[in-house]
Amino acid sequence: MPPVNWKDHFINFISVILGVTLAFLINSIASSYKQQQEMKLIVLSILEEIQEDIAAYEEYQIPYNKLIIEDIEKTLALIEENGNKDSLQFHFSKAMDVNNYSPSNVTFNSMISSGKLDLLGNFYLRKNLYNYSLSAEEAKIKGIYQADFLLNKIVPWTIENNDVFAKENAEKELNQLGGLLGVYKELIQGKINQYETIVEYGKEIKKELEKL
Repeated sequence: MPPVNWKDHFINFISVILGVTLAFLINSIASSYKQQQEMKLIVLSILEEIQEDIAAYEEYQIPYNKLIIEDIEKTLALIEENGNKDSLQFHFSKAMDVNNYSPSNVTFNSMISSGKLDLLGNFYLRKNLYNYSLSAEEAKIKGIYQADFLLNKIVPWTIENNDVFAKENAEKELNQLGGLLGVYKELIQGKINQYETIVEYGKEIKKELEKL
């Protein structure tokens, strides 16, 4: 029986251990790199969506809805003062508008559904993203309430009182309109407040994403 070559056995054993360890290490590095690349794409995608949302709110939605409120206030003032009917009709027609915007949150919702939210290890960022998503949903509901009120309350009044701006004595009808417009104004203001909250969360998220 030939003598056992312990040196060869030891070298082979070490080679196997090193090979397995190296394979795990390479796999771990590849997995980590893939995860980092995936996170980078997610961060860039969320950042792009957030920037688009902030721009949509600040440059258009908030200013436009504030203009609607201004026309409502001018209409209410003219009703109270029994002012010029042509001006009253002009501002009333401009106030009868609905302009809503709701963030899609495509990337964030996709992360939740795919269970990849843990890729964003920053708890503060995740919390703000949740708050952003909830605020966006609330803004969407407030926009629906506004549209429903216009269609189901103000439009029927307009149809029923289509000659109100041509009548001499229409105080009763115009007071009814004033009451409706007061509610309509509050619905729009509530929506604007929600839009401003979304922008605040969006800017906080943007700062956290840019750090990443």
